[in-house]
Amino acid sequence: MKERGLRAIQPKQFVPQTIDSRADKPSDNLLEGHPLPKAPNMVFAGDITYIRTESGWLYLAVVIDLCSRRVVGWALSEQMRADLVVRALEQALASTPKMPGRIFHSDRGSQYESKVFRKLLKKLGCDKACRLGQTPITTLGRNQ
Repeated sequence: MKERGLRAIQPKQFVPQTIDSRADKPSDNLLEGHPLPKAPNMVFAGDITYIRTESGWLYLAVVIDLCSRRVVGWALSEQMRADLVVRALEQALASTPKMPGRIFHSDRGSQYESKVFRKLLKKLGCDKACRLGQTPITTLGRNQ
C-alpha cells in the first residue's frame, strides 16, 4: 500500500447528537418540584437511545411508569422519527389501564413535540410535560 501511495480510511465513529426541539410552544414541566407519583399508571416518562448492532445503529424509544419504574412500552427503528415514539406510547397504553389525567413526561426533542405525537396525547386525554436539556429521568420528582 505504501509503495502505491494508498492509505486505509478509518470510518468515523457514529456520535448521535440530541438537541432541544425548536417547538413554538414547548410544554411546561408539570413535574418540577413535585414528588414521584404514589400510584402506578399516572405518570409516564419517555426517552430515546441508540444501540449499535452488527447491521448498524438502531433507535430505541422507551416509556416507563414513574411510580413502578417498569417499562410499559417500547419501539425500535432504524430512524429516529415521530412514529418511533408514537409506537412506544401506543404499546404503553395498550399494556396499562386507561387513566384520566395521565401525564407524559419527556425532553423537548422533535419527536415528542411533533404534531402527530401531541395529537395522540390530546386524543387520549394525556397532559404533556417537558424537561429542559438532558435532565435524567432518575432525578424527576426530587425537590431541587
